[in-house]
Amino acid sequence: MTSHIVTLIRGDGVGPEVADAILAVLEAARAPIVFEEAVVGREAEKAEGDPLPARVLDAIRRNKVALKGPVGTPIGKGFQSVNVRLRQSLDLYANLRPVKNVPAVASRFSGVDLVIVRENTEDLYSGLEHVVVPGVVESLKIITEKASTRIARYAFEYARRHGRKRVTAIHKANIMKLSDGLFLDCFRRVAEDYPDIQADDRMVDAACMRLVMNPETFDMLLLENLYGDIVSDLAAGSVRAFHVYFPDPWPKKRQKKRRLLDGVFLEILAVKLEPGGAVRIATDHPDYGSGLDPLLESVPAFERLPWDTLPLPPPSHYELKYEAEKRPIWRFLLRRR
Repeated sequence: MTSHIVTLIRGDGVGPEVADAILAVLEAARAPIVFEEAVVGREAEKAEGDPLPARVLDAIRRNKVALKGPVGTPIGKGFQSVNVRLRQSLDLYANLRPVKNVPAVASRFSGVDLVIVRENTEDLYSGLEHVVVPGVVESLKIITEKASTRIARYAFEYARRHGRKRVTAIHKANIMKLSDGLFLDCFRRVAEDYPDIQADDRMVDAACMRLVMNPETFDMLLLENLYGDIVSDLAAGSVRAFHVYFPDPWPKKRQKKRRLLDGVFLEILAVKLEPGGAVRIATDHPDYGSGLDPLLESVPAFERLPWDTLPLPPPSHYELKYEAEKRPIWRFLLRRR
C-alpha cells in the first residue's frame, strides 16, 4: 500500500495533545500516512524569526495535505495570526464546520444537524488596520465579488452533493450596505443556478438569537469571515462541542468539606483511541480524583475500564496524583458498551 506524506503541525497550547489523539486514531486505523513535522507559532518565531517560516508553506504545497493542531495568537500585540496567514498564503478560502448532536452527550437542544460555511480569506478578520492619528484606529473590511461568489458556489455545491435542502446567508446588509450588500448580492446571483436548493438570508443578530433558541431550524449557514468565526463557536456550544456536562459526582458526605455547584463542566482537552476500542478523554478539571467512579457511572452508554488496562503510560502532565488515593487525576477512560 502506498503511503501518503502529510505535513504535521502540532501547534501549541492544547495543540500537541489534540494532535497526539488524532495520530493515535490514525495509527489504530493503520492509515497509510507518513508525517513530515513542521513547527510554527512562538517556537518558530524564537528559532527562525518568523512564526510561519517559508519552508512550512513549501512543505504544505509539496505534500498537498496538512494536519494542524491549534496555534495560539498573541492578544493585542505580537505577530499576525498563523492561522490567517496560512489561509491567505494557500488560498484556503472555505472553512467547513459541521454542527451535530453527539449520542450520549447531554445537550440543551436535540435534532441539531447544520453545516456552517465560512469565507476564510478576507473581511475584517484579515487584520488590515492602522492608526489614523493617535487615539484613532481604522480597520478595513474587504469584501470582493470574486471571493463572495466563490464561497457561495462552494456552499451550494456542498448542499447538492450532501442532500442539504436550504442555504441561509448571514449578513448585516441593512447597516453595511456596500460590503455586506455585495456579499448578499453574490449569494443571490449564485442561488439562481441552484433552483433545487432553497436560498434565504438572515441578519447576523437575528440569526444568533435563533441559534440560541432553535438551532435545529437551520440547515446550512453561509457567512463572511468574522461572522463565521463567531457564529460557528456559538453553534458548537448548542451541542456542547467544547464542553460536556455531567452531574456533580461527589458523594453527599464530602459536600461538607467542599463548596460544590449543582453541576460541573469538564472541558475536553484530548480524546485518544486506545487498542480494543477504548477512548481516553483528558479534561481540564483538577478536582476529579476519588469522584471519578460515580462520575463515569452517570454517563449513559459508557462503562469504566480498570486503570491497569491502559497499554500506554500517561502523559507527563497527567502524573499529578490525588494525595489520598495516589491515582491519576485530569483523566478518565471510557469504552462504548
